[in-house]
Amino acid sequence: MNCLRCRIPRGQDVTCRECGFAYISPPPADDELAQQPAGYDPLAEVDGMPRYYSNSIFGNILLLVITGMNATGMAVVIVAVMVTMLVTSLLHPRPAWVFLTFGVVAFGFDVLSRRMLRCSLGDMKRGSEFMKMPVWILGSFIALLALMSMAVE
Repeated sequence: MNCLRCRIPRGQDVTCRECGFAYISPPPADDELAQQPAGYDPLAEVDGMPRYYSNSIFGNILLLVITGMNATGMAVVIVAVMVTMLVTSLLHPRPAWVFLTFGVVAFGFDVLSRRMLRCSLGDMKRGSEFMKMPVWILGSFIALLALMSMAVE
């Protein structure tokens, strides 16, 4: 296990020898590691937290959605879904129009939120993030797919 502050591998001590960082508890012994759930790898850590691996595609996608979004991205997607539901309930359009509406609204609200937050289109620290990409890219992709499906019809 590595020290949380200096990232140097630590021994069995409660404090780090290099930087003096004090741990609440000593590292787990080998018999404690044997009691960990399946999929736990003590060597695969990110910022001191264990990393778990899912065995299903759905679990991996859900993990990407949950960990790959921030509050701004979630708010933009929720607003886009609500506007799309309102338009769908009023106009009863074909499915391609529903996706086109969602894509255009997601793109518009994301650009508007980025203007209010004064951040660039690529900034994901302050701007929106959904599935590890800016929401305007997601909206553009969905709108493009909707336009392509409308052209085929």
